[in-house]
Amino acid sequence: MAIREKLKQAFALESKNRELFLLYSQKAEAEGQHQVARLFRAVAESELIHVRAEAALLGGNDSTADNLHQAATIEEAEFQHFYARFLKEAVEDENSPLAELLSRIMEVERQHYGLYQRALQCVRESGDLPESPVHVCGRCGCTVLGDPPDPCPVCGGPRAGFRAVT
Repeated sequence: MAIREKLKQAFALESKNRELFLLYSQKAEAEGQHQVARLFRAVAESELIHVRAEAALLGGNDSTADNLHQAATIEEAEFQHFYARFLKEAVEDENSPLAELLSRIMEVERQHYGLYQRALQCVRESGDLPESPVHVCGRCGCTVLGDPPDPCPVCGGPRAGFRAVT
């Protein structure tokens, strides 16, 4: 295996581990193990340092417009290929809870694609998106610019379930 491929694998592994450790931290907090939670957060922060160093060596973080284009490409592949195939398998296996989850995820990934496309157009035309709040549904991840809808168009959750992102 080429060294660049190993670097990509390391980047993916460190990224995944960081997110897992943040989830573990939340569980430890919920169970009252605050120092363990702190340790998980500290190691997650360390993993982020590794991710950033590996990303710098991999390159590809050139401009916001380039990053938006790459992000849109990633999101498009997720909803058109990865999750579409995964959903088909879940339906064939008659796994309704998984199929419902994957359908919602696909819709959110499609939204992300559209948001990135819109942002890319704005960056090219005016330098940035117009000023507005950004909200994320805490239930399904639906992401909206502006005021949150009621109900969430993806999962039907209430407006109160949206969190503002700063």
